[in-house]
Amino acid sequence: MADFDDMDDFSDHAVQGKPIKAFKNGHFENPKVLFVQHHWTWDEFLCAASQRLEMVPMASRVFNADGAEIDDIMCIEENDMLFFSTGRSFKAPSSGAEDAQSSSDEKLANVVGGYKVTTLLGRGGFGEVRLGVHQLTNDKVALKFILVRPDGGGA
Repeated sequence: MADFDDMDDFSDHAVQGKPIKAFKNGHFENPKVLFVQHHWTWDEFLCAASQRLEMVPMASRVFNADGAEIDDIMCIEENDMLFFSTGRSFKAPSSGAEDAQSSSDEKLANVVGGYKVTTLLGRGGFGEVRLGVHQLTNDKVALKFILVRPDGGGA
């Protein structure tokens, strides 16, 4: 015979929806749990999140923890950390003092794949390697940037 207790747990989960942690863009404090319903449209999702986060005006953009913009409710996974914005681009939660950057650094992207580009670690014939610090977890990685000639060729 089947264990109907397991079915009850499944049924409860289906009724509640997928839990996510919702944050205001640029802030890591006061997360709100939101249960995303399978039948919601994108606008209903934005409206529910905006109400839960007490956002006025309503959120119009959503970003994952890596700073990638999400625009389809089907892309949302259970327990995702999502950042809601009223229109601005993704802003990593503040982590204290900002690193000073030289004028040569201004050509590089400030964030790559959720990692803030910081200190120059080394330079060679084809490019340079910089320290990348994840905006939420503070994990550190080496990011290699390949220099491109103005004519479109490699270094």
